[in-house]
Amino acid sequence: MLNTINATPTVDEAIEQAARTVAARAVQRAIELVEQAFERAAVTPQSPSPPVGQSQPKSRRPYRRYTDGERADIARRIGAGESLYAIGRALGRHPRSVYDMVLAMGLKCNGAPFGAPGSAGGKWVSK
Repeated sequence: MLNTINATPTVDEAIEQAARTVAARAVQRAIELVEQAFERAAVTPQSPSPPVGQSQPKSRRPYRRYTDGERADIARRIGAGESLYAIGRALGRHPRSVYDMVLAMGLKCNGAPFGAPGSAGGKWVSK
């Protein structure tokens, strides 16, 4: 409210007006920045996006089963003391895949299942 005597705003009114001006400028600048970001990304604000949690699937290599020869090679290499990493590298497979195959084949070390305490450093044998 203006001071009726000399028609000048009070200090509080001046502060409120300044705050409104600053806020309006900040909002306008934010809108400009968003518009520039959309222009750089070459998309429109109305472009559809996938639902939350549903993105485009990543391409995967086709699933490849272990052949009988690969299984025999794994058993031979495990018996020779090679690491899962070295076996996987030789077969073109991930070490975890080799680990899963060792478990599926039922290989044991010193009578204990693969990875059990006390099985490290021993001789691998099949069931």
